[in-house]
Amino acid sequence: MINKIYLLDSNILIYAEKQENKLLQNFIFENQCYVSELSSLECLGYTKITDLEITFFNNCFLVFSNIAISGAVIGKTMQLRQYKKSSVGDAIIAATALLYHTVLLTVNVKDFEFIDGLEVENPFDKMELTSE
Repeated sequence: MINKIYLLDSNILIYAEKQENKLLQNFIFENQCYVSELSSLECLGYTKITDLEITFFNNCFLVFSNIAISGAVIGKTMQLRQYKKSSVGDAIIAATALLYHTVLLTVNVKDFEFIDGLEVENPFDKMELTSE
């Protein structure tokens, strides 16, 4: 059995930070996961963030391997956005997952369905997890 390697969309980290999502926390910390540099901006770069949230996200960025937004990622991002309109953030995450041959773990599967060759999973579909 081949273990999957996951790229975590920022929304997965945001859900995992919530105490009621312990199963999601267990899943991401028990599997081989990566994060994009973009996720640190998306998770830590908003107003009214609490000290507990900052600590959780910073710990995630220490535990999970961080993938830089390289020239190759930017090039692939441009290709994806030329093919179909999408947010810059979604295109960066998708490009990163494609280039690093990872499964994209996200709650927003529909945002990525148009991308050929991209494997996308919603962990809430696989487990009895709470997403509210």
